[in-house]
Formats: sequence, C-alpha cells, structure tokens
Amino acid sequence: MTPSRTHEEAQRPHCAQGAPVRPVPDAPGLEDTRRRLAQLRGLAAPLAASEPAAPTPRRWPWAGAMLGVAAVAGGVWLWPHPQAASTVQVPVPSPAAAPAAPVVTAAPIAGTVLEASGFVIAERQATVSASTTGRIAKLFVSEGSRVRRGDLIAELDAGIPAAQVAYAQAGVLAAQRGVEVTRRRLEAARRSAARDQDLARQGFISAASVDQSSSNVEALQAQLEAETSQVAVAREQQRIQAEQMASVRVRAPFDGVVTGLAAHEGEIVSPISGGGGFTRTGICTLLDESSLAGEVDVNERYLARLRVGQRVAVRLPAYPAVALEGRVADLPTSIDRNTGAARVRIHFDQPAPELRAGMRADFAFKGE
Repeated sequence: MTPSRTHEEAQRPHCAQGAPVRPVPDAPGLEDTRRRLAQLRGLAAPLAASEPAAPTPRRWPWAGAMLGVAAVAGGVWLWPHPQAASTVQVPVPSPAAAPAAPVVTAAPIAGTVLEASGFVIAERQATVSASTTGRIAKLFVSEGSRVRRGDLIAELDAGIPAAQVAYAQAGVLAAQRGVEVTRRRLEAARRSAARDQDLARQGFISAASVDQSSSNVEALQAQLEAETSQVAVAREQQRIQAEQMASVRVRAPFDGVVTGLAAHEGEIVSPISGGGGFTRTGICTLLDESSLAGEVDVNERYLARLRVGQRVAVRLPAYPAVALEGRVADLPTSIDRNTGAARVRIHFDQPAPELRAGMRADFAFKGE
C-alpha cells in the first residue's frame, strides 16, 4: 500500500523518479515589482505595526507596483527643491557707504577741576533815548551799526525846541536893555544928587531936596541890581533851551555796536514812560563789545574749587575751533536759596570777534 502524500507533495508537478525539478520562470516584471514592494514595506512598516494586516487580494503584485510608483512620484513632489530652499538675499547698503555728518568732539582739557556751561554777557550796555519828548525826524543808525562816542544816532523834530530857544534869547535881550536903561537913569540921578548937595552947601535948596535926590539914586541902584539878576535868569533860561535844542540830536554815550532798534523815523520818543502804546521810551540798544564776559552758575558745593584769578579755558559750541582763555573775575557774594547756585563772572584775556552777547559757552576751570 502506497503511503498517502501530503498536500504539498500533491501540488508538486509529477515527474519521473530521479528527474530534476525545473523552477518555473517568473512572470515578466515580477522581479521589478518585488523590489518596489520591498521599498514600500519599509515605508508602511509603522502602519503595519499599529493595524492588523488586511487580507491581500490575489492580484497584489500589480496594486503594489502602482502604489510604489505613486509613492515615488509623491516623494519627488514633496521633497524640497534646492532652488526653493535657497534664500533671496537683498543687498543692504553698508553704513560706510552713506556719507556721515562730521562730528566735532571736544577733547578733555588737562588739569580741569570743574566744568560748567554758561553764557556770554555784556557788562556794559545801555538803552539810548532822547532827554526830551519829540518825534524822530532822522535816524542815522541801523541794527549792527558800529558807532563811536559822540556819533549822531537820531535827530528829533526841532520845531518846538527851536521856538523855545528863540524865546529865551529874546528874554535875554529884553533884560539886557532894561539894565542899560536903568544904568543910565542911575547915572543921571547921581549927577542930580551931586548938584543938589552943592546947592545945599550954598544954601540955595533945602536938605529935604538933597535927601530926595539921594533916595532916587538908591532906588535906581536897587533896580539896576534887580534887572541885572533878571538878565542872569534870562541867560540861564536861554542855556536850558539851548540844551533842549541840543537834546533833539541823540548821540552815542560810548563806543559800541547797535544791537536792536526800538523806534523808527516818525515815531514819538519820550524819556518817561507815558503816552500809551504810541510813545517809545528808547531808540536803540548800544552794547560795548569790549565789556563782553562769561557768566556761569556753579553749585555751592563746588565753590571751594574756585578762586579769583583762576585760569579758565573757554570753548564756544557755535565755533568749536575757537579756543579762548580767561580768568575768574570775582566770586559771588550771595547764593540763590532756591537752586543753591552761585553766579561766577569770567573775564576773557583777549576778546575774540566770534563772541556775541547771549551766546552759550563751556568753561573749564583749571587747577594749579
């Protein structure tokens, strides 16, 4: 009895005893499909580990091939393109390419014990005005004009002052004529009194007549003295009117520069404040450039570092290239109780043409 064969043996092709079994050739494209399937198995490994494998249909090799082609195509699409990953670089201008504004920095001054900022001031300046009320007829200066002492700045209308001067002159002439008349009458009275005295000694007239003639002489003498005083008064009035006439010509009180005009031709000026907004109290402001000095407020805690005559280096922010020297003129006699600051005055060794009143200045106080 022949033993029963297994299922596998039954599936094998029947061949003669001892004849070799030839392998069945693969279908066309099967090897390529297997390679792609192996690649897909590597991609689908996580999914297969988490979910149970579904029964594979009988035509799985062709489905796997199609899935492999789709995966490869998707990988090519999703893979970042080298050009997309590149960064577009926008050229940024270098800071050195842009023109930089020149910056001037002041070097620290050696031996400085204190630095402070202040201003340039004028110790001598005046508001020039007329000594009498009048209308400006002519203006001889403008802002920035340099004048010498005695130079003509403005001239007022001289109508009324000229009339007053003429009136004073007439008064002097009248007083002088009165004095001359009284003097002649006095001389006549003296001659008459002398004759009366001769006649009285001869007994031709009485003593009363002599006394009368003497009284006339004394009266005329007193009148002459009074009229002589009137002449002096009239002359004084004439002098005053002449000064009033001279005051219509406004002159510079000292050498300086005109820093501002307060009135113009046609406006009324007066030495007193009055007349409303149509009357000016000043014509211009005159500043003495030789009196320019430095002024700075220093906190009281630093006063021990300062002394009279101490050397000071001065720099002007408006003119960084200009370096000046000065000295402490005086120390303050009082301190502001609200700010605790003391005002110190500095005199320049050599006034520079760049100095202007009101200009800011930096002061470096040097130690010995």
